[in-house]
Amino acid sequence: MLAALLLAVGLSAQDYSQPDFTHSEGTPWCFELEITGEPQDCAAQLANDTILMFDYTADAIEDEWGDTLARLDISHHAFDGTLLQTLSEEVGRTYALPEVADINNDGAEEILIPTYTGNVNTVWQVYQNVESQFVHAGEVSGLGLEYDAEVGLPAISSRGSASTWYRSVWFLDSGALILAYELETDLGFETCSIVEGAAMSESPQSAEEIIAACQAGMEGAEQ
Repeated sequence: MLAALLLAVGLSAQDYSQPDFTHSEGTPWCFELEITGEPQDCAAQLANDTILMFDYTADAIEDEWGDTLARLDISHHAFDGTLLQTLSEEVGRTYALPEVADINNDGAEEILIPTYTGNVNTVWQVYQNVESQFVHAGEVSGLGLEYDAEVGLPAISSRGSASTWYRSVWFLDSGALILAYELETDLGFETCSIVEGAAMSESPQSAEEIIAACQAGMEGAEQ
């Protein structure tokens, strides 16, 4: 299908960075879709000019909240349409879309798959490219996983309550997403606390320095 897609749009002339790209079946780039809470087929291009196709199929089962689950089939293709790899996930209702992002700043993008959204936070499945194959590195929950330049590691913020927020910092290496630390900020009690993970040694700051910076940030916000 993808080979026909590439030929249909003109392999040598098509600029896949253009936001108006659609393949032969009308599937748009993931980044240009509006979030609706319903599964939406989409495509993404990686920096190495390979293509990811995200295709959803409704399952005949419901989750514990009564939402219909969907099967997400992910296919990774070379620019000429050659199939490189397939993956699959079961997803529930989510208010996020699949993403590709270099979350550890190593020059290669990861696949971030939203599989469920609660009241605020979304559960994300993380796939890392290891020796030209995407492998499941782990799962995180929050608003969105990204590279945090200040600490040089992937990080995600999540909401615990009306006054409590968490910042989880991770180390991604060889297909494994390992927690460095999770910082809890309680705005109601004006306190900061930290839980150290197995990859705490990868953090450029000690636990004491992280808490001190958190407390200073809250004090500065009050002034």
